[in-house]
Amino acid sequence: MIFHDIEKNLVEMIHMLQPQNIYFPTGESSEDVFNHIYREENWLKWTDSSGKDEPPPDFYCDDLRFMMEVMRVDDHSHKNKKGKLINPTTSKERTLEKELRNSGIMDNFPQAQLLITTATDLPTEQDHNFAFYRKNFTRIVEGHKSKIEQYRKNHTGYELIFFVFDESTGYYLDNGKQEPHYWFYDAEFLKVIDNSDIDYFVWYTPYKQLLYQDGEKVLRLPLPELCFFEVQAIAETIKTISYDEKFMVSTEE
Repeated sequence: MIFHDIEKNLVEMIHMLQPQNIYFPTGESSEDVFNHIYREENWLKWTDSSGKDEPPPDFYCDDLRFMMEVMRVDDHSHKNKKGKLINPTTSKERTLEKELRNSGIMDNFPQAQLLITTATDLPTEQDHNFAFYRKNFTRIVEGHKSKIEQYRKNHTGYELIFFVFDESTGYYLDNGKQEPHYWFYDAEFLKVIDNSDIDYFVWYTPYKQLLYQDGEKVLRLPLPELCFFEVQAIAETIKTISYDEKFMVSTEE
């Protein structure tokens, strides 16, 4: 099993985050809700129901009356010329996993979880880009939104949290100034979340980095690794920014 395929692993990664790397775009009044996931002693109260034979969503907490659905988003997935959804990065990961299994090495470690990092060797624009990212985010989140009625039927009266593990790189707007992409203010992304039947939205982005030159030093722009939204407060608290995807460039260029 690949480490990132297990929903519980994705959530528990946030327990290592420092508070200064967490941002509440809709205000810190929702911090107490977030702490029900972030604090390990509170996380122990949750039940993992992410198994294929268990009713969705992936986690619930009877004590707190919360439920949570976990999903992964990246900037690699896209449709090929035949209209088939493909992800070259994931395909290569699966190939490497299969090779390791077939080699017999993993027989000595039956409980091991593989953490695979790979490259497709494709040109950057074909491997990942902002258009792929935006479409994939919309497709994944909308797909899970279509199941909310079932989530609420399974856990009546519970508040619903969406947890997105976002594997995309950082981006910047190359308009002569190289302005950072503030994904947590991006109008196109937020409209997918806003005015929905989601109560809270966790947006975990551990791989976004924006570097800048300060004299002889190369420094990292201080951006959050995780944003937590109270969904119903988005419209009244956030001034969104519109980005033209034609001018968006990955920091891995």
